[in-house]
Amino acid sequence: MGRRCLIFQLAHADYIPSSLLDFLEDKRFMFVGFEIEQDVEKLSQDHDLSVYYWKDLWSLVANQFSMLELKNAGLKQLAWEVLKEDINKPRYITLSN
Repeated sequence: MGRRCLIFQLAHADYIPSSLLDFLEDKRFMFVGFEIEQDVEKLSQDHDLSVYYWKDLWSLVANQFSMLELKNAGLKQLAWEVLKEDINKPRYITLSN
């Protein structure tokens, strides 16, 4: 499995490049995030973008590590249980859109 990450901020883009459209619809790439279903729906509704293959972090953790009890855990708890890392978001991030 690859370990690369693409970050494209739609809010700061003047247009959506066709290469991004192709990338999002490519079944070779998995898009992973926390509560990502809402993001996938928003991309579709707001920008007419389709994401072919996506997974929510909690389902990956639940299946990979047999931790079904973490189904309703937050990102902070998932990071601690899996990585033994304490995540602290800066206040300006937690209060942003």
